[in-house]
Amino acid sequence: MRWIIALNPYLDVVNAKTAKLGLGEPRLQVGPAYLPRERFEDSGGDRIRKGAVWFVGGRNCGFHVDFCANGYTHIEAWVGGDRRISSWISGSSTENSLKKDLGVCLAAAGLTDLARTEEVRTQLFQGSAKK
Repeated sequence: MRWIIALNPYLDVVNAKTAKLGLGEPRLQVGPAYLPRERFEDSGGDRIRKGAVWFVGGRNCGFHVDFCANGYTHIEAWVGGDRRISSWISGSSTENSLKKDLGVCLAAAGLTDLARTEEVRTQLFQGSAKK
C-alpha cells in the first residue's frame, strides 16, 4: 500500500490540471477511488483513479488517470460519451512528466478547446461574479 501514499503529488497534478482547464467546479469529482484488479481485463492490477466529469453543451466530458500498482499509468479522456484518447504510460514518471502527458492527452481529446468555448467562459464569469 506504500504505492498509494506515494501517489499524493501525482493526485495534486490531476487536481491542478482540472482547475487549469478553467471549467469551474466539475459537477462530479471522481476519486481518488480504489479499483481492484478484478474490474479490469488488462494486467494493470489494482489501481487508484482520479479525474473529473462535467457537462458542456449537454455533453458528458471528462478524463481520468489510473495509477496502477504495477507501475503503469493509464489516461483516458472523452467528450459526449465517445472516448477520444486512451493512453498507457510505462516506466518511471515524475510529477512534471505526468503534467505533460496529461496535457497532451487532454489537448488531443479536445478538452482544452472546450475550455475556451463561449459557454464555459460565461459560466466562469457568472461563477466569479457570485463570489
